[in-house]
Amino acid sequence: MKKLTMVVLCVLLSVFMVTACAAESAETTVPEESAVTDQADASASAESLEETGAGSQGIPEDWVEIEPLSEKYPGPEVSLADWLEGHEGLKGSENYRIAMIQYSMQNEFPVLMAEAAEKRAGQLGITVEFFDAEGDVNKELEICENAIADGYDAIILNPVDASGSYSLVTKCNEANIPIVCVNALLDNLEGLAGSCSSDHIQSGELVAEYIIEECLKGEGNIVIPEGPFAQSATLDRSQGIYNIVKENPGINIVAHDTANWSRSEALDLMENWLNAYPETIDAIVGENDEMALGALQAVKTSSESERTIYAGGIDCIADALTAIENGEMACTVLQDAIAQSAIGLDIAVLALNGELQEGEGNVWVPYELVTADKVDEYRMRTDLSVLD
Repeated sequence: MKKLTMVVLCVLLSVFMVTACAAESAETTVPEESAVTDQADASASAESLEETGAGSQGIPEDWVEIEPLSEKYPGPEVSLADWLEGHEGLKGSENYRIAMIQYSMQNEFPVLMAEAAEKRAGQLGITVEFFDAEGDVNKELEICENAIADGYDAIILNPVDASGSYSLVTKCNEANIPIVCVNALLDNLEGLAGSCSSDHIQSGELVAEYIIEECLKGEGNIVIPEGPFAQSATLDRSQGIYNIVKENPGINIVAHDTANWSRSEALDLMENWLNAYPETIDAIVGENDEMALGALQAVKTSSESERTIYAGGIDCIADALTAIENGEMACTVLQDAIAQSAIGLDIAVLALNGELQEGEGNVWVPYELVTADKVDEYRMRTDLSVLD
């Protein structure tokens, strides 16, 4: 009987020990499972940021080479000073009313374009009024239709969409109203009275070349905050950046995505990239200054604030010049908002006057690289006094 009792006790003791070990094992696997889940979440986050179908060096495999519009639609390449000298004394009728429709009026560049057009209109003796399409092709078309119905004499268009905005050209042609495209441009410039912009591929090349070759010395990982996917400036600047990346096999594009020319959207985007690719990003190649500045702000408030992460942008806005002066940004690229706007308005007046010369309609204003040694010069170049 005693032997039987001992056997039972041993069995019970064994069962208790196995159960206790199993429970302890279960307790230790809980954080392990949590770690696996966190890792999976992080991987999913990183995967969501990566460009699907990315090819060599992070360039999309399905990327189609873009022909520069400046080659497809050739025209004079001039500075603002040369243009104004060649059109000194230009005047329009005081009855001319021109509507300027822009894809957005929510950041510094299009606002400067509007201010330049307003000042130039005063010099030309005409009236110009401004409309914000708020990034909406349908609203843009509605504004155009209303402008035609309200009797405006011409339209200046800074389009929302490189192809989708062409319907405005059709509407203006049907109403026999001159339409001039500025800045962002359309894929097809046929039917326009004229245009004034810059070779956006060149701007992408200039900012990428400085960041990649001068700052990174041809080795490192970059991210690209992009403009709206449908705009010509976005597509062309991406092409320019890819051109330089391909010349530097030591460079890899870690991530690229749209931030819609917005500083706040770029800040959010960069925060995501820093979390997905910690201690990886060496430089920001922004397709405009607003996005480069937003991305830099994310770096400043992150755990990587002490790392050297270079940044460059495009447009040469005032905040970018200050950031370069303070050693926060490496470079910007002047896109001459004042020239594009003023010359575009002049082209509309020339068309209304019947004075537009053959071959004069498509005007190209060159981009210019701006680094720390040129900040003071380019502050003057982006002041409205250049129209005086």
